[in-house]
Amino acid sequence: LEEGSIIALDRKVGEAIDIYVNNRHVARGEVVMSDGRLGVTMTEIIKSES
Repeated sequence: LEEGSIIALDRKVGEAIDIYVNNRHVARGEVVMSDGRLGVTMTEIIKSES
């Protein structure tokens, strides 16, 4: 994943999403619209249990 990468979302603006990195749940967020572009705002960071 790099700057400008496109990720398909199956959610609408305002809906909550879970964010995974390397198959690990790392955060929760919300789909947002900014300047006509979709984005994700992180609303909660999941603490590691390692």
